[in-house]
Amino acid sequence: MKKKRSAFLEYGIHKRKFLFTVLVVVGLCTIMFLGMLFFFLNTWQNEYYQRVQAQFLDYERKIGDIQSWTNVYIEDLYGNRGVMEDAQALFESTNHLQYLQERRENSLSHAAQIAYLPNDLKRLFLNNRVKIRGVTLENDSGVKAVWMDQVSGSMEISFDLKKREDVEALPQFGDLIVASYQIRDPEDIGNVFGELNFWVRSEDVFIPERETDRVWEIVSQDRVLIHSELSDEEEIWIENAKKIGSDRETSGNLTIDSVALFRLESSQADYAYLAAIDRDSLLADNVYTILVMGAALILIAVGVIVFSYMGIRQDEIFLTYIMQILTTMEEGDFSRIRKMELPMRQKENEYGMIAIALKDVGLELENYIKTEYILKLKEQETEMRALQHQINPHFLYNTLESIRSQALVSGDWKTADAIEMLGALYRARMNKRKSISLKEEFHFLKLYLQIMQLRFGDSFLYQVELEKEVEEVETLNFWLQPLAENFFTHGYDRESEFNLLIVTGHKEGNGVRIKIVDNGKGIKPEEMGTIRKNMYEGNDDPEADIGLRNVYMRLSYFYPEGFSMEIDNNAESGVGISIFIPGKAGIECTH
Repeated sequence: MKKKRSAFLEYGIHKRKFLFTVLVVVGLCTIMFLGMLFFFLNTWQNEYYQRVQAQFLDYERKIGDIQSWTNVYIEDLYGNRGVMEDAQALFESTNHLQYLQERRENSLSHAAQIAYLPNDLKRLFLNNRVKIRGVTLENDSGVKAVWMDQVSGSMEISFDLKKREDVEALPQFGDLIVASYQIRDPEDIGNVFGELNFWVRSEDVFIPERETDRVWEIVSQDRVLIHSELSDEEEIWIENAKKIGSDRETSGNLTIDSVALFRLESSQADYAYLAAIDRDSLLADNVYTILVMGAALILIAVGVIVFSYMGIRQDEIFLTYIMQILTTMEEGDFSRIRKMELPMRQKENEYGMIAIALKDVGLELENYIKTEYILKLKEQETEMRALQHQINPHFLYNTLESIRSQALVSGDWKTADAIEMLGALYRARMNKRKSISLKEEFHFLKLYLQIMQLRFGDSFLYQVELEKEVEEVETLNFWLQPLAENFFTHGYDRESEFNLLIVTGHKEGNGVRIKIVDNGKGIKPEEMGTIRKNMYEGNDDPEADIGLRNVYMRLSYFYPEGFSMEIDNNAESGVGISIFIPGKAGIECTH
């Protein structure tokens, strides 16, 4: 009962409890931290997406403002007949010479100086709020480009373009169409001169005006207009962002390999805004929030662990007191229990009540030992000595052997064998060993049944079988024979010519199943409940411990756990007893 003391929590149960508490608290805090981190990561990602959307809306607003100015210009264009006629001439010309001829013919038909479309467009080029960097006129006759030389301020016209993409080769020309209009004949609305497109440069429009991430790019179809400084890895992110949606007006976001990707398609012009941010950047941007969150969880965990330790420590004080009482009771010095005092702080709770009750039990046990137990031990010792003096084993052995010898001399082999079996059975049952193997117990049962077969002759048959695998299982000495005696006392039918008793033992699970089955008289149904109750609980009858009750009590003490014993009538006739004993036995308790 004495325990080895240590500096930190004296008892293993408290150490395990404290360790379990620490593991649970740390585990829960870790799960909470990861859960909160996951929640905040999603929140930060959504906030970043909102910033990206806000930046995108700024770009859309700028393009919308440019389109408002171009709308005003187109309205003015339709209101100025001279500029419209020059626009028609420029649409229909395939080279510069033809355009000059068209203008010459127009000047002959007008008394005043004719208008010049490039000069009329110049006001848009000079307007810093519009920032038009090029105009293209497109129809079946080809593509003409108009732009302003930023050095000289003169308006330039190019007729050498075969397709729209050729404008990229022109100096200082725009790279994105922000507005496009079909120009029609004011006098014949069905007559379309061509398409007038207004171009801007990406650097003039897509300038970040708010805090956005470092990774972004503006694309128009397959062309990259402008982008932030990108590493090789970030270029891969942007390529993945391009795959979110390839159709016009397809926007959305996607997360691939811990990288949030965003694609926003413009409804104002032919471009898409791509952005990306990885998880590490989000964590780095919010490192202080993460540190505060982690510190708060650590403080909570430490507080819970300290509180738990204090509670366990109080329990240990109580358990130490209980162990001291038990150690004192184990040593038999009950007088010391009277002097042991429970700490005052423990008297008012349940632990204190248990300690006081245990102390009272110790004092009562001291009185009981003095008044009852010692007297009974003396009485039993006296009775045992008297019993041993009544029968001298050596005298009985020698007498049986003499009778057997005379039977052999007389040629009565049957009697000699019976005496030999009786002597062997008597020697086995007088053995003071409390436990033997199942093999020995079944052997002694066979000896008993052989003797009973000599008594009853051919009207009694028996069968005893034990699996070899369970022969060495430890069991009590002398418990199968009393169950067999029950059959001859209560179940044997003297009027029947066929009385059968079968005893078997086989492995079942982690133990042995033993069955004792007979074809005798059986038990009346109304008496079965009483017999079972007497077997399990006993009664006040002095004879109740003999037979079933005695065997049940001895086996239940010998096998503290896993033992079971059941009795019932067989389906056809007789009684069956089923007993399960575990593979490993304890120590028999004698009372």
